[in-house]
Amino acid sequence: MLNRIYIVVGVLAILALASAFIVPRLIQWGDYRERMELIASQVLGTEVQILGDIEFTLLPAPQLKFANVQVGPAGAAVLSVDAIEAEFSLLDFLRDRYTFTRLVLKQPVLDVTIDESGLFQTPLNLAAEVSATNVAINSATIVDGTVRLFDHRSAESFAATALDGEVRLTALRGPFQFQGATTFAGQRYDFRFNASAMDADGATRLAVFVQPESRAFSLSSEGMLATGVAPHYQGKLTYRQTAPVPLDAKTVQGDLLLESDVEAWADRVLLSAYTMLPDENRPGTRLTGAADLTLGATRDFDALVSGGVFALPPRDATEAADVEPYELVRMLAELPEPAIPALAGTLSIDFAEFNLR
Repeated sequence: MLNRIYIVVGVLAILALASAFIVPRLIQWGDYRERMELIASQVLGTEVQILGDIEFTLLPAPQLKFANVQVGPAGAAVLSVDAIEAEFSLLDFLRDRYTFTRLVLKQPVLDVTIDESGLFQTPLNLAAEVSATNVAINSATIVDGTVRLFDHRSAESFAATALDGEVRLTALRGPFQFQGATTFAGQRYDFRFNASAMDADGATRLAVFVQPESRAFSLSSEGMLATGVAPHYQGKLTYRQTAPVPLDAKTVQGDLLLESDVEAWADRVLLSAYTMLPDENRPGTRLTGAADLTLGATRDFDALVSGGVFALPPRDATEAADVEPYELVRMLAELPEPAIPALAGTLSIDFAEFNLR
């Protein structure tokens, strides 16, 4: 009798498992397309269209697949994704919680526009209460993404392509982090950023690091970012330019190091007070100053370089004096070559003392 009970229970369990595998495949999930689009639209604050097929499997883990997803007004999508694969925790799913253990976005394309007034135009508007919802992303992967920026002020477009990386997102309004790589202007860059949860005003604490694969330089910054149509960033910036590989002991140079307070808007970047060491191994080359970069229809800069006493170390007593007769040329040859922006501008130089030995 007991064995028959075990057999019946086993058969029922097998039927239940088989149903979990088979039944979801028999349901026309396309019939739920409008409901899914409505939920996504409420979260993102704009229209969402799922134009491709929808597939759902329950076991061994709930998995949902979409194809051709468009975010934004019809005909003017701000974000499009070729395919989405989402896998989430079964136990959390049964408790009406959506913890994505794996999320893959294939070939997403994000379009960002700056209008003639320097304001960012986007229909996206995350609801303030989203951060408290039951959605979390433990791991997300972006495959072959693209970010495109069109600036109406100068009628120019910029694109970062072949974007690949990993995203962790506790809630749709943060905190979140990204680590990956992209290609811009023909060069591959590694970058990462971390952002805290947005407050009610849309402000978040941001940390960014960017470095080309050549390791020629690195740029890092940390500060507060106010999001919206007129974003504003204020924080600290560190730029390090790697010194060239020395040919011998006499050509050893240190990295160029610049540290500054930074404030940025869509039309302006201000380095209010920076400190620069053209050669960090030579404290005597320490410089200070400020720089103002204008963006928009015409891009230019206005920079000031100042110093108290700018001096070079003593010359080697055994060195022949006639090798390099001009000390100014000698000094420039001993310092790393700074990165020169491809912009017109004004550079003012002010030194109290210039020691050329």
